[in-house]
Amino acid sequence: MNTPLFGNLPETYPPRNQWLEEATHRDVVREIRRRGVPGLIYFHCPNGGWRHPNAASRFKTLGARAGVSDLIGLLHGRFYALELKVEDGRMTPAQIQFQQEVARAGGTAACAYGLAHAIEIITRWGWLLEESKPQTAVQLGLPL
Repeated sequence: MNTPLFGNLPETYPPRNQWLEEATHRDVVREIRRRGVPGLIYFHCPNGGWRHPNAASRFKTLGARAGVSDLIGLLHGRFYALELKVEDGRMTPAQIQFQQEVARAGGTAACAYGLAHAIEIITRWGWLLEESKPQTAVQLGLPL
């Protein structure tokens, strides 16, 4: 693919951890869509990935920066930043710096290592409704 925005894409594939992190990211977003609380605003800031140097330079002038967390959220006036890693992943210095800046500005930042850890964090932050428990027909008031 050769476009003015992306240029010539690299011929190598991303490392295995990147694919696993993306799968975890998708699963977290799927869970937020399934049972996110009303009023939660969340998004992924697509700063990462390979770009043609001209496009990267242009995005930088527009405010793109390295290290922005994978999911950004706003709930009840509070700012949240969640970095997602595989279980044995490590944050980059830019990611650590971004999370420190979020904390200094009064926001909440965390790094989740795997899907279960991510769900635990966003549940603690109040992003998710409680998991609904299966109910019997009697509990639901349905005729038998």
